[in-house]
Amino acid sequence: LWARDQQPTPYRLQFSRRTDAEASGRIRIDGRWLPFVYDRRRRLLTIGTGEDERRVQLDEWGWEQ
Repeated sequence: LWARDQQPTPYRLQFSRRTDAEASGRIRIDGRWLPFVYDRRRRLLTIGTGEDERRVQLDEWGWEQ
């Protein structure tokens, strides 16, 4: 839900791997493809790497906390 709710254009996801514990791939934000990792147990979405890394904590419904 978090990715679909972004305005004015929803973010686009491309999954490269999905397990019970984690999902990863690429997310398109503002025309740029960035790597992401989603920890399903902690509901923590990590976007980008290094200094540009952003962490988003999601609630049980998939909304940003």
